[in-house]
Amino acid sequence: MNKDSGDYMEIKGLWIAIFTIMMVSIYCYICYSLLRSFPDPCHSSQDIACQNLNAAQTLNIVTLLGIFVSGIGTVALVVTVYYSHKATNAAAEAVKIANATAQQARDMSYKELRPYIFAAGKLNIREIDKKQENVVVGRRFEISWKNEGKTPAINVASQANYILADGDLPANFNFPNRYSPNSVGTLGPGGIFNSSTGHMSLDEVRSVINKKKMLYIYGWVEYDEFSGKKRHRTEYCSKAEYYNSEEPDSNELEVTYYMQPQFNDMDENCRRFERDNSDSR
Repeated sequence: MNKDSGDYMEIKGLWIAIFTIMMVSIYCYICYSLLRSFPDPCHSSQDIACQNLNAAQTLNIVTLLGIFVSGIGTVALVVTVYYSHKATNAAAEAVKIANATAQQARDMSYKELRPYIFAAGKLNIREIDKKQENVVVGRRFEISWKNEGKTPAINVASQANYILADGDLPANFNFPNRYSPNSVGTLGPGGIFNSSTGHMSLDEVRSVINKKKMLYIYGWVEYDEFSGKKRHRTEYCSKAEYYNSEEPDSNELEVTYYMQPQFNDMDENCRRFERDNSDSR
């Protein structure tokens, strides 16, 4: 039995006791009234006087009993008000908890169903001269974006870029846009699309192979929820190092990627989340 049930049983028992006492008092008063109404005619005047005195004493006792019962009733009323106040507070707290639980359920449902687009892979692509077959004129990278959520993302826009640096990226690196963003409109659950960095010359590739420059691949994707209520952004950045060949046009040239944790994030934690959205549409 819980605490609220125990309080209810206490109040119920108290009122049963008060009801019993009041019924006994009423019974005593009725008996007194009957005795007062039908005196014994065989008694002398002295006996009648004694009978009246006894009746008066009984009436006093009944009156005191009534006062006592009234006092108990008052106490019971105060106790009832007290427990009713507690019950009201408990009910208000229960409503507050229920509302908080419902809000948490809505938040969990929202987080479970909303779209989530992340970088799912990278491609290192050789660029071939359009006029001379098998002649490599440069390289480019592509970032594959995938919707890992359970609902479509709409108004999707993205960009992939590369940057050659002399060392680590500065702490204030803010994902500069070098090209026009790529727009794919709507991306359903499980859907994938690619964003290209654009052309890298063979000389640029050679400078990375020779360790004269550091190559960073970065990009972002922005999208609206299907309801259109909120826009989201994901940013990606990794350092790329060539290996397995010294020749920038070699088909054997491979790439290793090193994630840059400080530049991989989403939504409000992104480096350019508060920029004008017109930059990316």
